[in-house]
Amino acid sequence: MIERVVPHVRQFVWVRQALADAGALGASLSQLLDSQRLGVIHLDRWQRIIAANDLAREVLRRGDGLSDRGGTLSASTPADRMGLEQLLANAVPQPGSISVGGSMSLSRQPGRRRLMVHVKPTVVRELDLIVRRAAALVLIVDPSLPPPIDPRHVATAFGLTPAESEVACWLAQGKSVAEIAASTGRQKRSVYWLLEQIYAKVGVRRQVDLVRLVLAATEFA
Repeated sequence: MIERVVPHVRQFVWVRQALADAGALGASLSQLLDSQRLGVIHLDRWQRIIAANDLAREVLRRGDGLSDRGGTLSASTPADRMGLEQLLANAVPQPGSISVGGSMSLSRQPGRRRLMVHVKPTVVRELDLIVRRAAALVLIVDPSLPPPIDPRHVATAFGLTPAESEVACWLAQGKSVAEIAASTGRQKRSVYWLLEQIYAKVGVRRQVDLVRLVLAATEFA
């Protein structure tokens, strides 16, 4: 019995750790789609993709390790493809069978670290009609992503307000002004105004210089 339980406990710990690292512990299915640290995909009971966040869509677009084949997930190598198909079949089985989650790593291009994929059956209690169709949650962990930048540390390091540090962190993580505006619910002119305040406080004039400062401060945090 212990031998049968251990893999499920291990997978529970892996999923919980992935959510914790992304700052998404306790997030609902719909809230997970806003994650900037995890690739998140919802599958229906036919294993078809019904929702995916930006990071997951980028992974699928590149097709490096994981891809979208006509609305379903597929791995790059034959061996990984068979393993992924079995993983999905366990999580979204035929009616009357027990759903079981699982995890696996996927090969990528030479020199790139393997993707980690966690598949978890869902129990949906949300009102969102699309989310209610979700039968399984797929989490994609890319170990090559840089560590998240803590806005609180940036605010302390440079004497910024919470709004200013948020904008600085988004910029350092590669977001454009338009993307920052969309992510924070601000107008583009408001983001530019906040950037001007930040420049004055840290003594720079260009976005690239600000990014260097924020990344340097994060590295030695």
